[in-house]
Amino acid sequence: MQQETSTGLPDESADPDRLFKEGLYYLQRREPNMAAHVLGRLLELRPGEPRCLSYLGVCKAMVNKRSREALALCEEALKAGGHDAFLYHNLGKVHLMRGNRRRAYTAFTAGLKVDPRNRGIVQELRAMGIRQTAFFSSLPRGHVVNRLAGLMRKLLRRPAL
Repeated sequence: MQQETSTGLPDESADPDRLFKEGLYYLQRREPNMAAHVLGRLLELRPGEPRCLSYLGVCKAMVNKRSREALALCEEALKAGGHDAFLYHNLGKVHLMRGNRRRAYTAFTAGLKVDPRNRGIVQELRAMGIRQTAFFSSLPRGHVVNRLAGLMRKLLRRPAL
């Protein structure tokens, strides 16, 4: 049911679907403060809406990269919304913005288990890059021998000029 303004007409700004689309529009334009404002209004209408919580978390992370609130919002959305690939996608994006590549990778792969053809997740994983296995698996990745062997492998695979 739409809210009414003082004139008795339905309030267009109270339409949840329109508010969600407007929030995504601002997010795509890289205006996280405006998107957060609009998504906050949506949360007033539909408290606990998983999609809204997730995108609000992304907005908060865009504003403040180290925001724990952003991570908490995305995790709450995942608990409330079940297993939806875009919720994992947003959680992974927040982890990336916070500098935690390992957790981002875990979130992205969990999202791919739900929807193996999710374009956004596949693009994020490609952008992250996939590390090759250590040359000597019995040694730690950071060991001097592994680092030198990896450097040699990289030089040998480089195309000749």
